[in-house]
Amino acid sequence: MNFDFFKTENLIALSSFFAAGASFWVSWLSYRRDSGQLDFYIGMAEIRNGTTLKKEQDVIHFRIVNAGRRPLIVSQIGGDLKWYRLHQLLSRINPKKFQPRAYILDSPIINSSLLQNGRPRLLNEGDFITFYLPLPEANDLLAKIATGSSSIYVFDTIGRKHKAPSGVFKKLSNDFKKSQVDP
Repeated sequence: MNFDFFKTENLIALSSFFAAGASFWVSWLSYRRDSGQLDFYIGMAEIRNGTTLKKEQDVIHFRIVNAGRRPLIVSQIGGDLKWYRLHQLLSRINPKKFQPRAYILDSPIINSSLLQNGRPRLLNEGDFITFYLPLPEANDLLAKIATGSSSIYVFDTIGRKHKAPSGVFKKLSNDFKKSQVDP
């Protein structure tokens, strides 16, 4: 068996293999760059009076930004309850007893912020939605999110979930727990 690697046929086949791989890689990067992508932030904030810098109220701050090139329509905000993955796995074994556990945030402020003139809001590249939920009215909602949740998402109309970064979610949980301890 005499194999000569540097024959012309072998070099042409190898170079065409690398050219095909490079073209696949470039097309995949182009696809990823052009897809819609939402950046989602949730956290506790304070609204202050501009002249005296006196704290007016504590709020939950939501910010949703379309960081991708394609326009997206935000449909809902929700998340997974703790032990979601375990329940999802167990529901495959025994679907009658175990169900995946999740929640959808439903509030007039959230619904009015996600809708524009009664229709779902279209976010083009760089557009954003920001809104605040006052804490006295949303304190039980924040308690459910911060203590009973493992993650929080923004859902688009395509059906994809855009997750809030885990560091942001952990900071929200820690801030909430600290606000419950401090008077």
